[in-house]
Amino acid sequence: GAGGEPAGPRGEVPEGAPARQRPAGRGLDESVDYAVSYAIYALSVLWLTAVSAVFVPLFVLLLPFHYARISLANVWGHVVGRVMLWMLGSQISFEGRQHLSTPGCIFVSNHTSALDIVL
Repeated sequence: GAGGEPAGPRGEVPEGAPARQRPAGRGLDESVDYAVSYAIYALSVLWLTAVSAVFVPLFVLLLPFHYARISLANVWGHVVGRVMLWMLGSQISFEGRQHLSTPGCIFVSNHTSALDIVL
């Protein structure tokens, strides 16, 4: 019966007993998803490294020029952020834009991921 008795000799489950689930394992689709995710992650890191290798010498050259260095940092963040968003398949959405009367700045204090920082 279903009260903890073992299954029959051929492994069948007695009538009324809860069906056993096979152990969780990765199917082919899930393995492919992991491989694609890791490939995208690797490309993102490679992109960040390549762009930073170009920008870091420029930052060093601009050390004496505060405002130029800040402007370059904004360009770096825009380039890295937009491409990484595209690579990772993320989108930015805005809610309540109609409540902004003039262009200005918006302060966001809750970072939900490390990617928020470069955006």
